[in-house]
Amino acid sequence: MTCRKSRKEQDKQSMPFPVSRVRTILISLEHQDTRNTELKMADRMSTRIRYDRIRDNGAISRTVNGHKKRKERDSRDARMKKLISGGKFPYTPPVQSWISTQLGIPFSQVTEEQAKGLAK
Repeated sequence: MTCRKSRKEQDKQSMPFPVSRVRTILISLEHQDTRNTELKMADRMSTRIRYDRIRDNGAISRTVNGHKKRKERDSRDARMKKLISGGKFPYTPPVQSWISTQLGIPFSQVTEEQAKGLAK
């Protein structure tokens, strides 16, 4: 029969140093007296101006990201065509997904001739 150790004994063995039960108090080294400084709030922007800014920033972001996505799509198309021309039917799942997206039908209905036709 083995002797089970208490929880405290297990904790002592797993910790390389004794853990104090007293929590330490963090003191800021950059303590400043804020009573003498004057607090100033920023001017509030109107809701309409904020929404206009959000709309304009969103349009700019969509345009920039659209150009990036177009380049990514072109490089993916070239990579998939290379994999189709070099591989054999049935292809790996990423290639299958790309073929079914390009043809607009499930891959289970795609023939090898249709897939090879996409590689041209």
